[in-house]
Amino acid sequence: MLEPGCMVCAGAVINPGTRVGGHAILNTGCSVDHHGNIGACAHIAPGTRLAGNVTVGEGAFVGIGSSVVQGVRVGAWATVGAGAAVIEDVPDNVTVAGVPARLIG
Repeated sequence: MLEPGCMVCAGAVINPGTRVGGHAILNTGCSVDHHGNIGACAHIAPGTRLAGNVTVGEGAFVGIGSSVVQGVRVGAWATVGAGAAVIEDVPDNVTVAGVPARLIG
């Protein structure tokens, strides 16, 4: 389900059962697998891969080329650095980066 105001760019893939909140951005070539939940005003950067049942909180930014494994939650207003591999939940209002992703701010 796509809520009003969301933007889906060229080459983005949204699989069944996914909800995309209002004013969220699914940028070029990203992939959101089944039963994802993308919060309002979140930004999924180009080339990002979200596995099944991933939740991205309101206003979160998931950086270019990053990957988030199945069932993980990225908190509201959190930032995931470019190329990060997120293998565990990310709290609200923090920044993670690296492989695997670690708290940096």
